[in-house]
Amino acid sequence: MTTADSSAQREQSTDDATIKLAVGNSQSLLPSQAGGDLHDVDLRKLLKDSRKLVLYAAEVGIPLEDAVVQPILTALKKDKLTDAEEFAALKAVTTLATKVKPVTAETLAFCEHAADITVRSYLRFTLPLLIVLILVSSVSFIAASLSKSIGEDIAAANQLAIRLNADNGKQLATMIENDAADTVISDLPTLTTLVTFAATIRRMEVQAEQLHPFVLDPLLPRNAPGLLELRVPATIFQIKEKTEQLQDVRAYAERLRTRESVLNGMITNCILPSFYAVLGALVYLLKTFSEQIQARSYRPSKNRDWARFTIAAIGGGVVGLFSNFSLGTGTSLSVLAIAFLIGYATEVLFSVLDAFTKKANSPAVG
Repeated sequence: MTTADSSAQREQSTDDATIKLAVGNSQSLLPSQAGGDLHDVDLRKLLKDSRKLVLYAAEVGIPLEDAVVQPILTALKKDKLTDAEEFAALKAVTTLATKVKPVTAETLAFCEHAADITVRSYLRFTLPLLIVLILVSSVSFIAASLSKSIGEDIAAANQLAIRLNADNGKQLATMIENDAADTVISDLPTLTTLVTFAATIRRMEVQAEQLHPFVLDPLLPRNAPGLLELRVPATIFQIKEKTEQLQDVRAYAERLRTRESVLNGMITNCILPSFYAVLGALVYLLKTFSEQIQARSYRPSKNRDWARFTIAAIGGGVVGLFSNFSLGTGTSLSVLAIAFLIGYATEVLFSVLDAFTKKANSPAVG
């Protein structure tokens, strides 16, 4: 045998082996041989999940026909299925999923293992938010209360000043003109009014000093009104002194009240609404979470939660733009209450925006 003949035989043997291998591989991939193999991970997982749903249905009392349960349990016991058995099993799985919807094997697993993690994540979000809301709301409430009390004292002090100067103005002017000696007040009503007047000025000054740290303006100078106590015995000239002290204390207090009004308006209408709206969204998510855990239909989704928080924060931020926000029932709510409602039910915001859009797009009549 020549060298050329040997090479030809070797090439022919190699080609034959390659052809046999290709034929063997193609035969192993025929549908009749590979279609019912339960080593397929997806089909095996689907049948195991369906068995969990069957147990869930038995636990909660959902009636299932034998035509639904038997094909699934039978398929789990076999390593290989015929086409008819696989078709019956898939048909049973589809019917089972319809009967237990919205519960799935995935939601059952989440409710059993992921519920605690979700609760802890909500708590980690809720506690800092509540701390911020409590602190900011408390500071805002204290400042507003002090400002309101100062305003009431200013009104009361003004009336007392008018009464004292109206009753004793002529006598005081005569004494100043003639450079006369100071006169002790012996009239009981006048003395009582002067004591009340001095006490009101003192209280106004104290409350103004308490309000000063809340206005966040270190450049605003503190007041130095001097001695606010009445000298004993009380004299006519002290009416003039207390009236002048009232003007100084009142001007200082009014500056603080103006500053507090601006800050409180900014906090109440621009900052707190977004926080309260997020709190409302959190309450809604906790309510939904509780209902879904009870129904075994909970499926966590961080993207869904953050989307709701974002919508709530935006809605709370713009709620102050709507001056005539109405619920249609004649109920009047504060801006913060409306913000909380928007966070809890974002549909309220969408309905308002849709109503404004519809009204803006409607053609003008006449």
